[in-house]
Formats: sequence, C-alpha cells, structure tokens
Amino acid sequence: MKRIWKITTIAFVLLLLDFGLTTYYLLNYGDIVSEGNVVFNNSQYGYLVFPLNIIYLVMIFIASKIYCRYKTVVIESMGTLNYIKRLYTSNHSLFIIVSLCFTFIVASFVSRFTAILDWVVFGIYKENFFNTQYAIIRSTMPMERYDVVTGIIAGLVAIPLWFHIEYLKSKKVLQQKNS
Repeated sequence: MKRIWKITTIAFVLLLLDFGLTTYYLLNYGDIVSEGNVVFNNSQYGYLVFPLNIIYLVMIFIASKIYCRYKTVVIESMGTLNYIKRLYTSNHSLFIIVSLCFTFIVASFVSRFTAILDWVVFGIYKENFFNTQYAIIRSTMPMERYDVVTGIIAGLVAIPLWFHIEYLKSKKVLQQKNS
C-alpha cells in the first residue's frame, strides 16, 4: 500500500508543478506564450482542466494499485524473450493489464516531467525562447510539444522494460528456491 501512495504522490506533485508553472507563465507572459493543451487554452472549456486532472490522479491510483498488487509469475526460462513466450502461453493473463498499467504510469510521469522541463526552459530564455534551437526543434513536434513525443517513447520503452523486470524477479525467486 505504501508504494501505491508513493506513486500517486509523485503524480500529484508533478501535476502541481506542471499546473503551477503553466498558470504562472500564462498569467505573466501570456503575450508571448500560450498553452499547447487545447482544453486549458480554450477559455470556453478551461474549467475542464480540474476534473480531468482529478480523473488522471484516480487513474494513476488505480493503475498503481493494480501494478503493486501483481505477483510475479515465476517461470523457468532462458532469458527475457523466452520468459515472455512462456508467459503468453501460460494461463496467467492478468500480466497484460499489469504491463499496461506500468506503461501508463511510466509514460505519464515522463510526459508530465517533460512538460515541466519545457516550462523551465521557457523561464530561462523568456522573450528569446522562440529563437533557441530548443524551440525550433519543438516546433516540429506534434502540437509543438516535446511531452507528446517523450510520452510515446517512454511507453514504447516501458513495455519491454516491464517484461525484463518481471523476468529478473522470476529468475531471482528461482535462484533463491534452488539455493
């Protein structure tokens, strides 16, 4: 239960940092910067940001609860790929949901941290921000945001990472049994 609250607390702190920086820069530098998030930027629907962030926190809590309660499937295998193959041919299908929960947590943390970093970089350069190489590269990203790209990359990395971590846990349990 402690890990569940730790993950949820991290999500809440990242959310507060992101929201705080977004609000600060929009209020103080609104003439040179705008928020890329259509829901936040559009004044007609701006009030939706709060319920959406509450839903996000609830989703993180649920995903972390599922992830933290999952027990590693111990399977004798000869590497991560062999572990994945044996896992898919076993009758343990809960691992699919757990791997997606892990992926969601990792991808959302990386994405949120990237958005915070984006605001920090803006804060360093302010008026000259859009002339920096950072901003020029950012303008080529989807919705002109790094966090979308880093979130997708983190999600793609998290899936095989979860399987490798589970393989290592399984291997450790088997080694302890055989000792």
